[in-house]
Amino acid sequence: MEVYISDTREQIRVNSLNIEDGIEEHSTASFVVRDLHGIKNFQEGQPVRIQRPNGVVEFLGFIAEAEKVPLTHGQIACEWDIVCSDLHYLAQKRVVALSKQGTTAGEVVNEITRNYLVAEGVTNTLKYWDDYSGVRWEEL
Repeated sequence: MEVYISDTREQIRVNSLNIEDGIEEHSTASFVVRDLHGIKNFQEGQPVRIQRPNGVVEFLGFIAEAEKVPLTHGQIACEWDIVCSDLHYLAQKRVVALSKQGTTAGEVVNEITRNYLVAEGVTNTLKYWDDYSGVRWEEL
């Protein structure tokens, strides 16, 4: 697997990658980045992409925690314990106070996306949305 933080490929410690994919909850990823020269700096909110060498993305998210751990006392070499949260982070980091009447759910989602999320790269939230206003639902 390849790990990118802020679009820079990072070397991770062998067997340190763990991705937990939750159903109806956020997914997480964790790994250890080696920093033999002690020059890296990771912080909460940096974007993370984990993908296979063929380009298939396995995880998208942001750093939730980054802890610098020295390898030996008095040396500059260290490792970073990184914990990531998936894209739910974008919605969970803010509260949107919005009150609408006579508006469809799709219009509300579009407004939230347009006013808050587009600036962070979230687009096409209604990719699978359809207009069901002309559909008649019948119970069996």
